[in-house]
Amino acid sequence: MIALTDADDPRFVALANRLLEAAVTTYRPAEIYLVRIDQWFDTKWLNFSGKALGALGVWNKRTTVPPFHPGRVREEHHFSVTTNPDAFEKTPAAPLHLAQESSQNLVRSISRISSDAVFFWYSSATVGLDRGSIMLYRTHQNEVLSWYVSFHRTATWRLDRHLGISPGEVRHLLQCDQSCLQSLAPSAADL
Repeated sequence: MIALTDADDPRFVALANRLLEAAVTTYRPAEIYLVRIDQWFDTKWLNFSGKALGALGVWNKRTTVPPFHPGRVREEHHFSVTTNPDAFEKTPAAPLHLAQESSQNLVRSISRISSDAVFFWYSSATVGLDRGSIMLYRTHQNEVLSWYVSFHRTATWRLDRHLGISPGEVRHLLQCDQSCLQSLAPSAADL
């Protein structure tokens, strides 16, 4: 689902695609929101709601749409399940990231956008930065599961940071058949 651009390292995009595919297979959502963010983003974005009084960071108890500025959003796609529950088609949807006051960000509950979705953010420009990040929110009814992982590239892509998910769970999500392992190796094996 994630298309490769000139600014993206093919191995990072392969890792991101593999994590997205595994999440969709595991969670079986009705919708997928896929968002390419300009540059790397840190763990602070996980469950971040915005700023109060213009300065204080807020992480609400109720998970909101992360307040990435629309200028950082390089692409945003929405997919819905088709009549075949294992297939998705690209469908129109309102943008997730809006130019609005921070106080409005504080009340944009992710569950109101969709009660049965995988929201997947990933960083771009991984060729020049040697690091990449991925963040996932899974909504199901009124519950939200969220996690963040980042990878650092030396000779290979290696798990760098994780929040809301363990390294073992990341390895489990990256498990794949022999042909997939060959395309990801040695990155997936280095986790």
